[in-house]
Amino acid sequence: MKSIFKKTAAALAAAVMALSLACCGNSGADDELPEETKPPVTVTLPPKEDDPASEAAEQQTEVSELTTEEEETSPEEESVYAPAMWKVTSPDGKTMYMAGSMHALNDECYPLPEYIDSAYRQADVLAVECDISDSSSAVAVALQYSDKLTYPDGGKAKDHLNKGEWKDIASYIELHGDDPADFENYQLWYLSQQLEAYAAADAGLDATKGIDLYLLNDAHSSGKEIYEVESAEAQMAMLVNFSDEIYSVALEGYCAENNDDIRQEMQDMYEAWRTGNIENLDISKSDEDLSKDENEVMADYYQQLLFDRNVGMAQAVKDLLAEGKNVFYMVGAAHYVGDKGIVALLESDGYTVERVTE
Repeated sequence: MKSIFKKTAAALAAAVMALSLACCGNSGADDELPEETKPPVTVTLPPKEDDPASEAAEQQTEVSELTTEEEETSPEEESVYAPAMWKVTSPDGKTMYMAGSMHALNDECYPLPEYIDSAYRQADVLAVECDISDSSSAVAVALQYSDKLTYPDGGKAKDHLNKGEWKDIASYIELHGDDPADFENYQLWYLSQQLEAYAAADAGLDATKGIDLYLLNDAHSSGKEIYEVESAEAQMAMLVNFSDEIYSVALEGYCAENNDDIRQEMQDMYEAWRTGNIENLDISKSDEDLSKDENEVMADYYQQLLFDRNVGMAQAVKDLLAEGKNVFYMVGAAHYVGDKGIVALLESDGYTVERVTE
């Protein structure tokens, strides 16, 4: 079986737009999943101490803390909860905290570790990839691309995939209780959204519980300024315009037979984020299970998905530092790592970047 690790990269790219894509309409995948694969029931996250609704929130939080004996002893809960965060200092001495996000999480991630929560609370500005909490913007962007959900004139997804790949994908869809016929007209970018939604749900992850969305909601309610490093339009355009070759390779491996492996790799990526294991967050490495041509396709994918955007993200850090604002900066964790990541780009320009763990 070929490695499917590359698809965790696709999940990171796509999950940030999950709420916008929902406005385009979906397959009803979450509604019809078998009980064992549905995401956990939403539980209200603990509010700030001065929130008048704290008593009711505490009661709901108690529900989320009820676990089975197996869950109480799971490796995930025994591991240290310490997502990666850095302090960056400019050549002229200005400082900022940067943290890596994962766009789909679960209830066990809240409350946040004290060092992250403290850095966020003391900031006046929250900088994120884009404001995914802005539903009006999400609807507007979704409408722009509503004609790109399906192929025109009866076109089929299978005609844009490698030979036999649709049969495997269909088996994965059927495993999750849906009819492949409802998906066969989807363009590959939107098909990938649906498959990644299955994978995230199987791993117990939920885009409505991502850390960026959590902090955005808090920032809106507390009056913090929100700075968008990118835009929803730019991110959607990126997803829509990846080539068929990229999506065909990225979707390879989605089949019922690989379901356990897909779920495990999604859980492994989550655990790497949760524990701050930045080595395992470097998703752009060459895959020995892929052919030379396939690795070249994926190299193009990572160039567009990560490296090109990292340059703009690092520049945003410099600009915000130059303005002297008190900023908490958060973009996808994979953007920080590797020799083309934000940390390396800043260091090469004379900025000091230190890992913060407490």
